[in-house]
Amino acid sequence: MPFEEEGIGYGKAKDSGPVARLQQRIDQGQVQLAFEPDLGFLPALLKELDIPPESQMLVFSKSSFQRERISPQTPRALYFGDDAYIGFIPGSPMLELTSVDPQLGAVFYTLEQKPSVQPRFIRTDQCLECHASSKTMGVPGHVIRSFQTDETGLVNLASGISPINHRTPLAERWGGWYVTGTHGAQIHRGNLIGPEAFAEVEALVLRMLRENAQRRHGSLTLLRGLLLQLLGLTCPTEWEGQALLATSQDLTARA
Repeated sequence: MPFEEEGIGYGKAKDSGPVARLQQRIDQGQVQLAFEPDLGFLPALLKELDIPPESQMLVFSKSSFQRERISPQTPRALYFGDDAYIGFIPGSPMLELTSVDPQLGAVFYTLEQKPSVQPRFIRTDQCLECHASSKTMGVPGHVIRSFQTDETGLVNLASGISPINHRTPLAERWGGWYVTGTHGAQIHRGNLIGPEAFAEVEALVLRMLRENAQRRHGSLTLLRGLLLQLLGLTCPTEWEGQALLATSQDLTARA
């Protein structure tokens, strides 16, 4: 969709989402954002945009336009609410923000981390390189992805990229993210740093498939659920069964 052409004019159209409304309140003197020495405007923004501090997630993949500042040692903290998101990197001179605009969809901003009576959110199109692509159906939108990374957090594009949604198998989720919590016997890609760590997990997946194939129903049941998740199907078809059987035999042979 040509969202920059007349009729939509994404880049020139006035935004009216939560960040834009907060800017109006700042300009009118209704709100003053407190600036803290270590976190800058972050705590004040979390409060004004109604974003819970407990929503914090940590991403160590270099998947931001501030990629040179992100690493496993200095991950980017992401905070989210119903209609606004904030990205914070320790030591960065700016905050990253995005909000859901009722007319424009996803709109992206930066905010300079410098004390000011009237700080100003700056709209940016740098994020559209990833956030207005086939992954977002060609229009500005929000997306979560799973990457294989090296020891510095650099993304290995050759290893494949997994968009994360409700259909993505857990085993393909959260590459490049720090993950806590329990998940039973299932595995995920979170907390894996470097190709050797990813190779170990792949070997574990293949071993699990081999062990499952030796049971009564083999790995067909597991693979059926996986494929149905990926395709968004609820009922098996003849071609699906053939594909599952072929995939099961291939993975079992590799294991």
